[in-house]
Amino acid sequence: MFIIASSGRCGTEAICEGLSRYSDHIVRHEPTPTLLEEAWQKDCGQNYKTDVFRERMQGFATSGRYGESFRAPNLLHDIRDAAAETRFLIVVREPLGYVLSAHSKRVLSKGNYWDQYRLLPPGNEKFALAMRIALHWRTVNEYLVKFAEETFCPVILHQEWANLLASLPQFLGVTITDPISMKAYWSTRPNASISKAVPDGFDAEAIANITNDVWRRAVHCSQREAARELVDLLR
Repeated sequence: MFIIASSGRCGTEAICEGLSRYSDHIVRHEPTPTLLEEAWQKDCGQNYKTDVFRERMQGFATSGRYGESFRAPNLLHDIRDAAAETRFLIVVREPLGYVLSAHSKRVLSKGNYWDQYRLLPPGNEKFALAMRIALHWRTVNEYLVKFAEETFCPVILHQEWANLLASLPQFLGVTITDPISMKAYWSTRPNASISKAVPDGFDAEAIANITNDVWRRAVHCSQREAARELVDLLR
């Protein structure tokens, strides 16, 4: 089994759909129950091990050729404890691109279940929308990068997924059954944002001040993976 963890707006829907169509694994994009509420409870220091949580952990422990994208970043260690053989892949999008893409999908503007349980620091409500989205990026990716640093799981940066056709199977332990169709599908950039709207309070320098330390750590982890790939190529 494998887990692709991200903040969202990182192309994971395209990755999952492509793998589901053209690999030897069943792959689902953010299936329910998402465990967003449980992740929020854990972030708040509350009891998060609900019956739904336990059922999901048991499901991970008994999965075979299965993978999914996952949006509850502080529960990755729980999955690892429940299913020790799980492979993890962390995907991180650069902060400015994330803020704009998230705004195009009305993140923190819909008031729905996803917004209700987005991980954010206390007091975030006093900031403009762009800063709140950046604070969400920081909170989620702080958990993701810390997990990668502790477990040495691969980290990749958001990019054209066709670039990863050679390395992604190795990261996830899958076999691509139709690489030509996979590349063609990814080249269509499914679910990419098309809106150019800018959220209220958008300030590139202020967003960088909020996110840059975590972004630098993510880039460092991704370079670690690039170095490993180069070593493999030279063998």
